[in-house]
Amino acid sequence: MYSFGYNSFWNFGSVAVQELLTKSDLQLDELLEEEGLILEVKSQNQNLYEFLLKEENFKELISCAITIPDAELHQNNQKKLYKYPFTCADILSSDSQPIVSEFFKSKKEIQESTRKSEVITDDDEDDDEVNVDSEKLEKTQTSTEDKTKEEEDKDTASANEFPYLDYLFAFLESESLNLTSAGYFAKIVNNLLNKRPAELISYIYERKPELLHKMIKHIYSKSIAEFLAKLLTFETSVLANANNEVYNERRSEVLKEIIKKLQPEFDLEEINNTAYLICEVFSKYNSMHNSHEILNNLLEKSVIDYFFQTLKTGKPTSACAVALILGNIFAYYILINTPKAQESNLDDPFGESQSPSNIAQQVFELTEEIPLLKAFVENLEQIIKFIGNSSEQTIPGQHGAQAVPFGSARLKVLELIIIAMKANNDNIYNKLIEFNFFETLKNILIRHDWNNLLHNQVEKIFTHIIESGTDDLKIALFEKAKILDFIVDNSKDSEFTLSGKHARKVRKGYLGHLVRLSNKIVENRDPILQKYIEGNTKWKEYVESLLAETNQRDRTNFGGKDPRAPSPEPSYIHERDQYRDEDEKREEDDEDEMEIEEVENMGEEEKDHHPPAISTSDEFIQETEHHVLQATSPKNEEEERIKQASVPVRGRNSFDPLNRFIPDYDEEIKEENENIWVLEPADLKTVEETLDAKFYPNHYWKKTELYSAEDILKELEGL
Repeated sequence: MYSFGYNSFWNFGSVAVQELLTKSDLQLDELLEEEGLILEVKSQNQNLYEFLLKEENFKELISCAITIPDAELHQNNQKKLYKYPFTCADILSSDSQPIVSEFFKSKKEIQESTRKSEVITDDDEDDDEVNVDSEKLEKTQTSTEDKTKEEEDKDTASANEFPYLDYLFAFLESESLNLTSAGYFAKIVNNLLNKRPAELISYIYERKPELLHKMIKHIYSKSIAEFLAKLLTFETSVLANANNEVYNERRSEVLKEIIKKLQPEFDLEEINNTAYLICEVFSKYNSMHNSHEILNNLLEKSVIDYFFQTLKTGKPTSACAVALILGNIFAYYILINTPKAQESNLDDPFGESQSPSNIAQQVFELTEEIPLLKAFVENLEQIIKFIGNSSEQTIPGQHGAQAVPFGSARLKVLELIIIAMKANNDNIYNKLIEFNFFETLKNILIRHDWNNLLHNQVEKIFTHIIESGTDDLKIALFEKAKILDFIVDNSKDSEFTLSGKHARKVRKGYLGHLVRLSNKIVENRDPILQKYIEGNTKWKEYVESLLAETNQRDRTNFGGKDPRAPSPEPSYIHERDQYRDEDEKREEDDEDEMEIEEVENMGEEEKDHHPPAISTSDEFIQETEHHVLQATSPKNEEEERIKQASVPVRGRNSFDPLNRFIPDYDEEIKEENENIWVLEPADLKTVEETLDAKFYPNHYWKKTELYSAEDILKELEGL
């Protein structure tokens, strides 16, 4: 008999593994060739664990996972280059508790397990040698008890050493890392961090702190950067009783060293991964261990000034990364100062839900006493100039149009200003007005007419001012920047003709944003806005003509119909139903005539037992009431037990009385000639009917619709 359990069902893929494990001279490469190896690891094959956890085999697994062989030496063995490292990394990062625990074995534990395995091996070879080995073990244990103090110190030192972890993290000592191998390394260490976080963090911070600096050296690898971010942002629950001074000092040193990677001379990957790591620190401030002490290293005046100096260099890669970091710092201040930030218009800059109860309750005033705000106000003029001074070169755009690139760095700086505006600082607002920030936005909107990412940010700024800005900002936007005239003038020239082979008219890319902004202005009832709207005749004409036409066109459904509205049924359906009713009525009339002829041809005795055919609904109802009221007593005990009235029922197809009663009742059918007497419950509850088997033999057992006695009456009433 076959068993379909997990192990036995998939046994066909692991038979080869089982056979290999019986070999005395088995090599690891032979196992790595088998497809069922990973499955055997997950199914906790103890024989396989014994082989893999041997010291030499386990080290070979680690080495194979984090070392890519020389392609020239193994060009004929693609499995050695690609399959073996992947398989080894998959084994070492599995959920297997024995494999995870093996990494955290001390040198002393490894030596003891090695000695025991050697004794067990000798036991299997020769029973006589078992006694000798047992005596050796006893002597070894006895000699251990008699060790000198110096030997005990050596044992203590070996107990604090973790050879397998040392062997694994030796991967970071290379001058440059293979990115594929770095991915396998990160896969293994992330699994160890998830399974044994306290032990691994303690090993790195207390025993091997130099590993943190080696990771910074290889931060160009995204896998290494993500692992380092996890080490810096571990939660308080992981190390509740840890020495905070040691851990805070180590992390502060890492952050001070890592911000140096933002300089323009470093590679793009290093700069981007550094920005990611710093932003990750701010995103985990709510759960990170001693977050306040760690974040203070990034909020100091010297560090903030360093960020702005890097931003003012104008180098796109550094400026983009620094703008992202400063935006996260601004958002951090706003979140901790505004418990109900999620209910306002502030977007969650970290991509996580921050409830008021989880926000750190610290008093921060968004004034220039905060180094970030002071530095931002001081450098705002140069920031605005940086946004406005875009490149003069053009690149081919869609439809053959020439587009002027705006750049991701300027876009991130513009997002930084948007977040800073949510700080509700009057000095920031005054400086924006003083440095003609709105004029700059108007110019870049027209200049970069195909950059919709830029258009979205500009629209977001204008919308914020219209809906929730201060009076000074609204006056500056509508009076100084003349936003109404700007919308009207640029909406008129909304199309231009492309030159070239496929010349045609194309709408400018920013037109949709101007229409949406116009509708928001029209819907707003702020007195300040209404004052400028009422006094602008050109705006009124635009709203009544061009804007109204645009809205009407945009709101019209394709094809002129709303696809969500229910469509009327086609006429042919009504004609089909009409013809079907006529055919059915003709068939019913023919059946009635046949039944009447049969009754007329019956003898007197047959007529007494056969109720006359009923052709009208009134006569049928009268006859039904007569049978219900004048029902005779049951003819046998079974009929008396179920206590049902006998009702003659006939239908257009002569219903077959297959009834489903209460479980205690039996089914009973009484049939006399063509009339069928259906035993129904006295209260006329629902019964299940099927069509007569004589007319529908193939559907006798498939008719499962439920009919009540009232439904039957209504059905026959139309005959």
